[in-house]
Amino acid sequence: MSAPDPDRKLLFAIGLCLFASTLAVYAPVVDHEFVNYDDLNLIVHNPKLTRAATLSNLLVHFYEPITSNLLPLYWISMQLGFALHGPDPAAFLLTNVFIHASSSVVLFAALRRLTGSVGCSAFVAAIFALHPLHVESVAWVAERKDVLAGFFWMLGLYAYSRYAESPRSTSRYLAVLLCLACGLMSKSTLVTFPAVLILIDVWPLDRLRGATRRVLLEKLPMFALVAVASAVTIVAQRASGNFAPSAGVGVGSRIANGIESYWNYIFDAIWPAGLAVLYPHPYLLAPVSNRAAIVDAGLGVALAGLTVLLIAAARKRPYLGVGWLWFLGTLVPMIGLVQVGIQARADRYMYLPLVGLAILFAWGASDLLASKRRKLLPPLAVAALIALALVTRQQLVYWEDSIALFERAVAVTERNRYAHERLAYELLQVGRPEEAREHYRAAISIEPTHAPLYYGLAVSYEDAGDHEAAIATYRLALRRDPGMTLAHGSLGLLLLKEGRAAAAKGHLVAAVRAMPDSVEYREALAAARSAASTPEPATPDASDATGDGE
Repeated sequence: MSAPDPDRKLLFAIGLCLFASTLAVYAPVVDHEFVNYDDLNLIVHNPKLTRAATLSNLLVHFYEPITSNLLPLYWISMQLGFALHGPDPAAFLLTNVFIHASSSVVLFAALRRLTGSVGCSAFVAAIFALHPLHVESVAWVAERKDVLAGFFWMLGLYAYSRYAESPRSTSRYLAVLLCLACGLMSKSTLVTFPAVLILIDVWPLDRLRGATRRVLLEKLPMFALVAVASAVTIVAQRASGNFAPSAGVGVGSRIANGIESYWNYIFDAIWPAGLAVLYPHPYLLAPVSNRAAIVDAGLGVALAGLTVLLIAAARKRPYLGVGWLWFLGTLVPMIGLVQVGIQARADRYMYLPLVGLAILFAWGASDLLASKRRKLLPPLAVAALIALALVTRQQLVYWEDSIALFERAVAVTERNRYAHERLAYELLQVGRPEEAREHYRAAISIEPTHAPLYYGLAVSYEDAGDHEAAIATYRLALRRDPGMTLAHGSLGLLLLKEGRAAAAKGHLVAAVRAMPDSVEYREALAAARSAASTPEPATPDASDATGDGE
């Protein structure tokens, strides 16, 4: 159980240092922009968030999901943000930073109360505050859900430390349940919270000895909350079609990617180089090869072997097993066994699992450098934290704007079709079509059947003034997707501009049928009809749509 309080001034000073250092490291976010990676479509241009923050408009988030997530506290925080400071990226990001800094302080308080160790608790909290793996969660406006859920996780740990001191206290137990419920309403990642509490019951609390049944029974209401939240999440995700990519990734490929991801997370925690906003799934475009299967099997055996060794060592040093199982277990919902999206893994998924590895490392280093070598601990810890802070400051540079974000992803990942495509789009928006063209070509080389890539490439040609190349490439896009409205519209407009009204008319008809409210398309079609003075075709000319003629 918890040890008597040391000097309260020391604890306050450590908490203040954690909070201030986090703010100092993340200070550059005041100059950041919204990034075109969920920030714009989910937050900035979301009419449900920009409407007045009346009580009824806030309560609607409890039963009306936005996109595929019923996360009322997350969406309420965003709507209140608009009400308080409008669409100011600095204000949104500073809120993220303040929540993250507060979480680090609460984590320190919880671990200190649970373990009695001031030094190790402070070091774990500092790793949580300053590690570059957390830049994605903090410096990305749309990922507010991570820091909000993390805050309730840390509050839950602190509430549980108080409850463990007085397990007959109903109010203290309800405080734990409330923190769990609030966390689940911020992000479903808290589904593993009750299991982590059982680990804490093993170490440092040692509550299972002689009271296993009671300790496990008290977790049943928590698991019930988790079950409800999981069911709601699965229903919402399936309704939105987010599980659809699983059809293209077999079970074997998902397991293989999960094993690889565990090792990648470990390496990134130890040596955080090459971090990116998106790591493409290696098996979305191709199944696991025989050679890769052998490598993944070896990695799986190594992971299992390391687990066995650490659990065996936990008999004498229980923090090894607790920290390791915290890391393994909290990653299970995000490891990709159920594939959601196109990523192989994500830095944001390590927001809570990193704490487990930090516990293992902090208490392990303390034991390793016992007795006379203990004097080495403070300077080594400070050096490690300074190094992490410097890397975090550099990582923040890549989140300044959309171009920097996707340039970084292209630079440090391989075969990243999405990053090339997003970077090309952003380059077009700032008038750099020649650079955009190279990235569209790179994306096409990775996924040549993806029709929107040809459309983007055509736009880059058109913006650069190469209209013939643009026309030919719009036709390539329509070969791969004959129903692409934007390709029909853009090709029709360009053909009309080039004086080829007869060829333009069929494409404009298709565009108007798909987008009847588009004034631009309707006016262009009228002009094409007038210029062509020929009967209107019922559909776009097939040969023109495929590039075989006009």
